[in-house]
Amino acid sequence: MNLPLIIHMYRIIIYVILIILLALFGFSKITSSTEGVELVHKVEASSQPKIEVDPLFEKIAYCESKNDPHAKNPSSSASGRFQFLWSSWNYYGKMLWGENFYEKNVFNYNDNTELAKYVYELNGTKDWDASRDCWAN
Repeated sequence: MNLPLIIHMYRIIIYVILIILLALFGFSKITSSTEGVELVHKVEASSQPKIEVDPLFEKIAYCESKNDPHAKNPSSSASGRFQFLWSSWNYYGKMLWGENFYEKNVFNYNDNTELAKYVYELNGTKDWDASRDCWAN
């Protein structure tokens, strides 16, 4: 193999890895230059439109993640603003969005909030009983 072909293959591998990282961690764009690769992070939740819900719902989000859409529990699969376990995200997400489920992201502020609102309307607060001491006061 010649050296230019090997370099080209490595670049492709690096870009595939970066695309996977973008999907996992919510980055919106990659720019490349001769100096390297720069990742630009998505706009944070403060500029995202909020879904109108009652104050208790918002208090649950604060207690679960301090309203951080990128929060990830280090000892479980709980992720996002409302700390969905992967099993819950998949179960309720497929119920709510059907085939569009695969376009959703647990770390996306609006997606996480929309699904939490759906679960909240279905089950009330029971899915967040673990943080009840925080939000029930």
